[in-house]
Amino acid sequence: MIKASLYVQRTGGKLLEHPHHAVRRYHSPHFRASIAAWLGVIPGLVAGYVGGWLDQLLSRVMEIAMAFPGILLALIIVARLGPSLNNAIIAIGTVSAPGFYRLTRAHTISARKLLYVEAARAIGARDARILFRHIAPNFLSSLIVMVNDARWTNAPC
Repeated sequence: MIKASLYVQRTGGKLLEHPHHAVRRYHSPHFRASIAAWLGVIPGLVAGYVGGWLDQLLSRVMEIAMAFPGILLALIIVARLGPSLNNAIIAIGTVSAPGFYRLTRAHTISARKLLYVEAARAIGARDARILFRHIAPNFLSSLIVMVNDARWTNAPC
């Protein structure tokens, strides 16, 4: 038998009626880390592989994002999107993205001139295949460590 004091909150709301609040609190670090990873990894792969003016443009955008204090940038994003937990997660994920960008770009630049990438290019592999099948798996271990760090710490990467 469930006691009423365990089943009903002090405010009168039922505890078992809203289990999604607990799930949202548990998953918010995971969502923040995945948003930061996607916002940083894809541009980092493209910028590191293509190079040239696109690399310069994306690097400057990420440097501008890093120049702002993280809390100020997160507050600006939340002010534009509106106050909610999802928007706060998006804001913190966006603030953390430049770290993922820098890691991905550095690994991509170092790997794009390696022999196996040149061999894949010589046999006619498309750029997307080279990026995701030859270059990306080589920095996956570093990315996993960075995602885990971003997931369990409150500080941006």
